Amino acid sequence: MSAPLRVLVVDDSGVYRKIISGLVEQLPGCVLAGAACHGREALALLAREPFDLVLLDVEMPELDGPATLRAIRARDLDLPVVMISGLDERDMSKTIDALEGGALGFLTKPNAGGPAAARAQLRADLTPLIEHLITAEPADLIEPWRPLLAPEAKPEPLTALIDPAPRLLEPAPRLLEPAPRLLEPAPLRALDASPPRPLRPRADARPSASAKAPSTQAPSTQAPSTQPLSRATPRRAPPRRFDLLAIGVSTGGPKALADLFSGLSVPLPTPVLIVQHMPAHFTRSLAERLDRLGPMRAREAQEGDLLEPGLALIAPGGRHMEINRRGEVRLSDAPPVKGCRPSVDVLLSSLAHAYDGALLTLILTGMGDDGADGLRALGGAYYGLAQDAASCVVYGMPRAAVEAGLIDEIHPLDHLPARLQELLRSR
Repeated sequence: MSAPLRVLVVDDSGVYRKIISGLVEQLPGCVLAGAACHGREALALLAREPFDLVLLDVEMPELDGPATLRAIRARDLDLPVVMISGLDERDMSKTIDALEGGALGFLTKPNAGGPAAARAQLRADLTPLIEHLITAEPADLIEPWRPLLAPEAKPEPLTALIDPAPRLLEPAPRLLEPAPRLLEPAPLRALDASPPRPLRPRADARPSASAKAPSTQAPSTQAPSTQPLSRATPRRAPPRRFDLLAIGVSTGGPKALADLFSGLSVPLPTPVLIVQHMPAHFTRSLAERLDRLGPMRAREAQEGDLLEPGLALIAPGGRHMEINRRGEVRLSDAPPVKGCRPSVDVLLSSLAHAYDGALLTLILTGMGDDGADGLRALGGAYYGLAQDAASCVVYGMPRAAVEAGLIDEIHPLDHLPARLQELLRSR
């Protein structure tokens, strides 16, 4: 993208509006093109002039963030929206709703440390997203926001949602300090140079003591897409059975996981481990949402959890998740790897050293290349799936694994529930 990104900042807090506006002004490739204190004012600005990115607060008077996002999508405005969320339960739940409804991602408002710490954290969180939007090739960034409403949806007139004469805000002063030095990625553990170990099931796998109650939601009856797969023929034949499914996902993940879980007709017969890039606290809300969506049980992982068939464990936000040789979950606060904690590479690397079962992996939508090094660490002792470019929000993580020759099958998102059930059933 050659022209600077025109950014609209929407936040009812004057302090955060100034902090975020000042941050946008200092980031290369951006220009602060507008600021608003609630959703109605933002919609008025969007109706008058073009923007390339909206940074949208979740909780606001007049019209809150999720309602504003729905209004933006209803009018087919072709621009990404990033939510700005607090850390209370209401904000977290609304943020997950917004991500499932088409928001590109979210930032969290720091609740400690003062303005200087808030500026530093927000800058560190926003900078990679801005850089990606500026430099991404069309194949890397897919527009997830079109279409997101049913064809029969009839949005109310724009004039019913906006103020007739919105108050325009003065550009915020430059308040930012130089960006802090980022932590160096923690190196992955050295790989064993011996030939890949054979796939074999764990002898001590423990069945669940309690199964999830039958879902009251009817299984999805929607037929899968008939579009051809990106790779019609697998790179190699899959094993006859699998003992574990590991999923890595980032930007666009909450909606992709929701579609995946709701598309299952029966619980998967293996344990499932999920690394979704998220900060602390938000993964619990995500797990609770996924648990309600379909036949699979899902919850946030805890230290010492055992792998159970039919249970999906999601790495807690802000913590790495690993599996030890006893099949137990180990959580750590080790430094981020490639800026990510939790990290897909860390999980897969632990499985390379500690897990002897037949492993199925799935790399879904996400920015960056997390997961590729972890697949390499497995040394071929896995069978790998990836989401295709056309159905990704950001075709970064899958692309890195595909281009490195680490993926066996590539599928559109709507094919994946049925394909997982096919591969994981006993054959």
